[in-house]
Amino acid sequence: MGAMQTYLWASMFPDMVERALPFCGSPRTADHNYAFLDAIKFALEADQDWNNGFYELEPIRGQKGFACVYASYGTSQTWYRRQLWKSLNYTSREDFVIRFWEARMLAKDANNLLSHVNTWQLGDISDPPMGAGPVYTLDVVRALRGITARMILMPSMSDMYFRDQENIFAAIFIRRAEYRPIPSVWGHQAGGGINPTDIFFIDRAVRDLLARPPGQEGGDFEGDQSEVKKWKIDHHFNEDTLSFDDF
Repeated sequence: MGAMQTYLWASMFPDMVERALPFCGSPRTADHNYAFLDAIKFALEADQDWNNGFYELEPIRGQKGFACVYASYGTSQTWYRRQLWKSLNYTSREDFVIRFWEARMLAKDANNLLSHVNTWQLGDISDPPMGAGPVYTLDVVRALRGITARMILMPSMSDMYFRDQENIFAAIFIRRAEYRPIPSVWGHQAGGGINPTDIFFIDRAVRDLLARPPGQEGGDFEGDQSEVKKWKIDHHFNEDTLSFDDF
């Protein structure tokens, strides 16, 4: 959720944040993302040892179910089809799920997992913590327009949590934002520091951003915004009626 936090800081503190580069995230948790999170919560809470969170023994079966559902969304369909778990020295899909995903989830307390999920579901830059930053009253467009930082928005093209369309939406309303998606099949893990090609692509964008003047100086980005322009044309863009839910 680091990218969501980045969007939030840029929106809450426009006078302080001069540059920002959110990767593999979005300004708000979309409905499909929310539904996925409900599924992993249900898998965890279905364990007979769950006891409404007051468990005496860790609900291990629930944590394994949580991991199993998570595994289907963490990378991408193409990643599995190409059997890219082999590049990480796993012997099979099952071996990857057990040693990568199950191991991660079993190492955490079950209630901490749910707290993580609940925080994720509440992610929305138009609804900042009480008393912190401007008040946007759940108006995502207004929150995005309030960002003055120079930004590069970098969704993974295959991310199944935070879709690239949500970042195209953000790029439309953030004045100095460049949309630069990561051309990866590693899904959300494109931002996980696992695949060297993705690491190089993100690092190059960071260098590009730092080499340019901060948001409050200079004009708008002049980078390739063809995907943003294409979306506007294909969807008969009307700035006055567009909402986050259109994406």
